[in-house]
Amino acid sequence: MIFSQVTGTIVDSIEKRPIQYVNVWIKNKALGSTSDHNGEFSIDKAKEGDTLMISYMRLNQRRYWQE
Repeated sequence: MIFSQVTGTIVDSIEKRPIQYVNVWIKNKALGSTSDHNGEFSIDKAKEGDTLMISYMRLNQRRYWQE
């Protein structure tokens, strides 16, 4: 099984500004991260087919897929 690092930036969809303190994790696993002051996050040991979950106080929980 091949593992990789998932990185990204969380931004506001309207103003395109970074959002900090957003929780990002891999569904059903104890792997996750929180976005920094630039909206950036990183998660190690992700694999193809994993589902990314994103949660923020002002957003509903959403699912995202790694391609």
